[in-house]
Amino acid sequence: MALATATVFILQHKTVAVACVYAAGVAILGIFGYMLRNVDPAFFLGGVTLFTWGTAQ
Repeated sequence: MALATATVFILQHKTVAVACVYAAGVAILGIFGYMLRNVDPAFFLGGVTLFTWGTAQ
């Protein structure tokens, strides 16, 4: 229910929706940049493994 309420609120307020889109873009670019620089094939946040990846070779 909380997710639905948050979604409706965001969709009703254009400036909040635009800010969310930009924040998501920055987060995605940050994760992508981290993956290119990091030699460890895993992404940790707060000591928890969020995902792992392999090389494209």
